[in-house]
Amino acid sequence: SCAFAHRKIYRSMRVLEDYVGMVGSVQEGSGVIYRAFEGNQENFLWNPKYKSENSDLTKYEPRSGDVLLSRGSANTSAAIARITNEDSNFSHMGIVYIDPKTKKIETIEAHIEKGSLVTDISAYKDMKSRALVFRFHDPSLTDQQNAQIAHEAATQIRKVVLKYHNSYKLSIYPPNICYDFSMTVDNPKEFDFSQKNCLFCSEVVSLGFSLVGDGKYKIPTFLSDINPKNRSFIESLGVKAKKTFAPADIEIDPYFDLVLEWRDYNRVHASHRLDSILTVIYSWMDDYDYQFYKTDSVSLKSKFGYIVRRIPILNSLLGVKDKFPLNMSKNAIETIQMLDIVSNILNNYLIDQENQAGNYLTPKQMITLLNHWREQDLAEYSTSEPDKVYGKEEDTFRAYRFHQFFRAKEETH
Repeated sequence: SCAFAHRKIYRSMRVLEDYVGMVGSVQEGSGVIYRAFEGNQENFLWNPKYKSENSDLTKYEPRSGDVLLSRGSANTSAAIARITNEDSNFSHMGIVYIDPKTKKIETIEAHIEKGSLVTDISAYKDMKSRALVFRFHDPSLTDQQNAQIAHEAATQIRKVVLKYHNSYKLSIYPPNICYDFSMTVDNPKEFDFSQKNCLFCSEVVSLGFSLVGDGKYKIPTFLSDINPKNRSFIESLGVKAKKTFAPADIEIDPYFDLVLEWRDYNRVHASHRLDSILTVIYSWMDDYDYQFYKTDSVSLKSKFGYIVRRIPILNSLLGVKDKFPLNMSKNAIETIQMLDIVSNILNNYLIDQENQAGNYLTPKQMITLLNHWREQDLAEYSTSEPDKVYGKEEDTFRAYRFHQFFRAKEETH
């Protein structure tokens, strides 16, 4: 559609801007790692409409109801950014709430590990390579009315999240609304543990705005498709939806203005590598029927985490409650661990290729290299020579071998 064509253009422009900024950052010799919304003017790109309202262009002044779109640094972040038919640069979304009396600034978010929660905005700023601010704007309303609706949306979703938390914080059940792995946008109005109603990150924003304006605002206007040829991977994670509210959908929603985009040029290239890796992983699943083959250690860790998470004393003692939510299946735990193993192998391969080249590789170059390496690694994995050294200590390319973990179903070893 026209809307998603615009999103593709935004993504291409963003990549070009990233590379210009990365080169400039290297020339300046800056190795500083910034938290979100920190840095100098080069880290901020402002919408001219809002630029004139800020005397300090290196400072973001939050408003209640602002929607924050971001990209994390984990492999799962790349998986979320690439899970829909239309690729994106983003993996997470939250909404700002500002207390009218105390002026305390909080965010309401849903995390895989912890579920839905209300936290100080300082926690949001960690481990981000890029972050965007969107502000609600209905052209038929005044600025004051728009600000009131945005604040009310944040207020309502905050009430929902805290009501659940206060109901269960002293019980045997998890104190936060569970994370919705299905990625289904159903915006449930009531939550209790027995109903198993959950929220994913974008749904927090969607539900908040659905609770104001007599239901007028159905966010997003455009849903993303999730239709890979091979659904086994996403289904193993618990994804059931075929249409969802992907974080990047807010970019093309007519009810929101982009206020600013922030990026850390010392981190952003790592997200390009992970995006390229997940692009080829999804492609190999679709084109060659690839799947993960779990190791014995992964199977053991998954079983251990799954069982311990259900024993309160061990759960707290071993600190697994923030790693494995109760509603995450053992299969999902195994899949995420295998994704980490394969992604890290391919990431090391790309890093070494860039070091040899002496410059940044573009996403297109990275994808080409990964596809060539897949062919070479598969050929050497599939050889029937009894004395082959594939994956052994004497294997020159041992660090980059991955077909023992990720290959087509019909291939045997």
